[in-house]
Amino acid sequence: MFAARRAAPRAWFLSVAAVLACSDNASRPDAAIDAAVLDAAVLDAAPDAAIVDAAPDAPPVDAAADAPPVDAAPDASPIDAAADAPPVDAPPPDAMVCREVVCGVTQLAPTGAEDTRGLTGDATHVYWSNDRAGVSRIAIGGGPVEVIAADQVPTGSFSPGSDVVLDATHVYWSYRDTGTVWRRLKSGGAVEPLITGQDGVNRLALTATEVLWTNDLLDNVMRMPKAGGGPVAVATGQSGAYELRVDATHVYWADGLGGAVRRAPLAGGAVETVASGGSPSLLELDATDVYWLDEATEQVLRRPKAGGTTTPVITGPDRVYGFTIDGTNLYWTTDAGLSRRPKTLATAAVMLASCFPDPFYPPYLLRVNGATLYWATRYLNAPDGVQQVAAQATCM
Repeated sequence: MFAARRAAPRAWFLSVAAVLACSDNASRPDAAIDAAVLDAAVLDAAPDAAIVDAAPDAPPVDAAADAPPVDAAPDASPIDAAADAPPVDAPPPDAMVCREVVCGVTQLAPTGAEDTRGLTGDATHVYWSNDRAGVSRIAIGGGPVEVIAADQVPTGSFSPGSDVVLDATHVYWSYRDTGTVWRRLKSGGAVEPLITGQDGVNRLALTATEVLWTNDLLDNVMRMPKAGGGPVAVATGQSGAYELRVDATHVYWADGLGGAVRRAPLAGGAVETVASGGSPSLLELDATDVYWLDEATEQVLRRPKAGGTTTPVITGPDRVYGFTIDGTNLYWTTDAGLSRRPKTLATAAVMLASCFPDPFYPPYLLRVNGATLYWATRYLNAPDGVQQVAAQATCM
């Protein structure tokens, strides 16, 4: 449920209006206009055809042969000229231009025809994983795409839970269907299998010494030393464990089917419920608070790690598809676009980007890396991609 939502966000058609509004050259009914011209040509041709009746001395049948047939329209475009009109599901021709000129959004890299499942970055590169296209990276600012690992999913399988995370030396990624976690040195070298036999391995998190993951088929939250050893359960019976985050003392996860945000001490100990109710999915941490998306209410909520009141910080009317935080701001994506607001909520939201080229798939997997925001896109009529915009940009 939750992995599917992140990978192929649910669409609604109000966003089509937003895309069309951005373009002065919105699609026009060219086929209908050509049809009208055709009808006019037919009417103009009719008087010439009437000459057949006005020539009684001429052979009634053969004389008509020199006249244009009633249904001929020599000057009109053929019916199939309507093929030049934009397809119904194509984005308006100026949609991408509108987005880039107004908002400063650029495509950092195309990611192929498959869904992007994991997205992260460090000081030098942005990394992503795909259903069937393996793991790749590109230098911040652009350049050639480097393949870290080719597709490792068996033919005919599907891996919606593939994630990618980083530490100082390695890039780590998961494949849900094969129940595996892999890694490779950032500097290059062989791909190394780290974890096997974990059907449903999904999202990943790292500490200095351990890899942690959620497992939505075995209903567990797991951990294992990076240096090797057997997997150890942090928590069992987590019926919808999905997003995963760690801080200096605890591992946190969203249990969507169980309707709770939970945590456990990294040093070992009992599982604690941070907040209950709703359907938590996406999750973020800062020094003092836990943030999560409740898919039941389409709100992003916040609660102090030390306990206290749960507060809505991002509310409707639009469906939230991704959110993230940095030291001072909240960022989120909806059908309407990408927005920013201070965590203090002292000022209103600022729109950073809108008028995305495919109205049916809003941006998702939003990440902030220093001064830049990154996110994944999925298009009906173009390759998927990784987009970027300055985190402090102001547009629209």
